[in-house]
Amino acid sequence: MKYMKIFENYKSEEEIKKTCDKHNLHNYEIKEGLVDSYTNVRLAFGSFDKIPVDFGIVQGDFDLSGNKLTNLKGAPSLTTGSFYVDYNKLTSLEGSPEEIYGNFYIGNNKELKSLKHITKIIGESLYINQCSIESFEHSPEIINVDFHSSSNNIKSLEYSPEIIKGNFVCQHNKLENFIGSPKEVGGRFDLYNNNIYSFEGFKTKIDGELILNGNPVYEIYKQIGEIDNLDEFNMLNIIQEIDGVWSIYKFKLDHFMEDIYGKEFDYSKIKSYKIIED
Repeated sequence: MKYMKIFENYKSEEEIKKTCDKHNLHNYEIKEGLVDSYTNVRLAFGSFDKIPVDFGIVQGDFDLSGNKLTNLKGAPSLTTGSFYVDYNKLTSLEGSPEEIYGNFYIGNNKELKSLKHITKIIGESLYINQCSIESFEHSPEIINVDFHSSSNNIKSLEYSPEIIKGNFVCQHNKLENFIGSPKEVGGRFDLYNNNIYSFEGFKTKIDGELILNGNPVYEIYKQIGEIDNLDEFNMLNIIQEIDGVWSIYKFKLDHFMEDIYGKEFDYSKIKSYKIIED
């Protein structure tokens, strides 16, 4: 695969070499104005408000954590290790690599609201914790290991990756249901501490555990507790929002519990729903 770059920081070859030497970069080659590095690039916890030179390919990790970057213009097209830009001031992911063989760390960029321009080919995990992301729009279709997206402003699972081969951790967001959830999660599906009241839209094949603690719907899930029965649960429309009030149809839930489990539901545990008797 050939990676094409547009110059963001045009400099002469002599200027590029001086910049590389100033920042203790070594084992690199300058090709047509781009720096190809044959080792890790470590520029973390400096005072960079932009990437100092235009990179081509980095054979190793690329670490610009803890700086003042607002975008990723000048970043390498390909990184064979992991790519670290957490703890910056990113407002845009413009300039993201075309491909990262390792992990992509974006977390703790408090002004970042969108995943537009994000790398679509990531070899391992994606971390977007503790930003201000409002939507999964522009996410990669496949995450090869884990996807960590906790502590953002995400209200919907729509546009989330189709397949996450490891864990999908989306704690401390504003999710209300499962509409748009991935087709497959290979590890645990962790939605701790959201605002989920219903199983509407649930379709995910989960090889690990579904974690719903800290959501209103957990009051129900901990009694039914089997993912395989959620399709039938949803078909009965047991949970509905009526005039802005989340409600449970008791006769439907009683029928479901008797038919599936042969036992009664304990309504004394329900605090977040109105119970409709008939």
